[in-house]
Amino acid sequence: MKRFVEICIYKYHKLTNILASLAAWLLLTMKVRWIRLWNPSKQVIGVLLAEHFGDIVASEPLARAIKEQYPDALLYWIVKKSYRELVDTNPFVDKTVVEYSVLFSILLTKKSPFTAFYNLHLSDLRRYPYTGAFLKNEKAIDLGITLQNYFEFGNLLEVFGKVSGLPILSEGPKMYIPTHTADKIKGIGLPQNFVVLHCSSNQPTKDWQVYHWERLVQSLIQDLDI
Repeated sequence: MKRFVEICIYKYHKLTNILASLAAWLLLTMKVRWIRLWNPSKQVIGVLLAEHFGDIVASEPLARAIKEQYPDALLYWIVKKSYRELVDTNPFVDKTVVEYSVLFSILLTKKSPFTAFYNLHLSDLRRYPYTGAFLKNEKAIDLGITLQNYFEFGNLLEVFGKVSGLPILSEGPKMYIPTHTADKIKGIGLPQNFVVLHCSSNQPTKDWQVYHWERLVQSLIQDLDI
């Protein structure tokens, strides 16, 4: 009986999540198509990069490049809720769309309402748990860029440009920190010169060994007075 109840609960959550994902995709589609209907000459551009922190920061120059090429366009960015602040504060992004689920993004890659849609994710990295379907990127597949070899194709920003069809850029990203956040940081009373290090990656193969971080910290303190 307990197992039966667990199965029923799982199927309920599966069905409701699938339906909600479809509804979220349909609602966004209707909104974008309505804008395009009443503004036929306006470009409405979608960018999908839902995670993670470092990837979203690294891809920031692409938003600037899109706006430079299409200054009057509306730029939508699809992102997970936990990372939306990185996009909300970007002055080159007009609309932040919170990704309801991976299925929501899969649907966008198959049927996009945008004038142009750029998927920055690699294939087979993000999986929708209820069906086992993976988010695919056909451009990445055609180029032979995978999760295992993408560092052979340049840095993160260059790879994002290649797998999405956007320009291949090499400039550094910008962080747009709102005033109220900056004021909170000032209130902590940190020293004038300081550095914050984030020492772990989502991919363990990219992690440094601890003693390398220790040597770097010692160098920052001794050589740069940080």
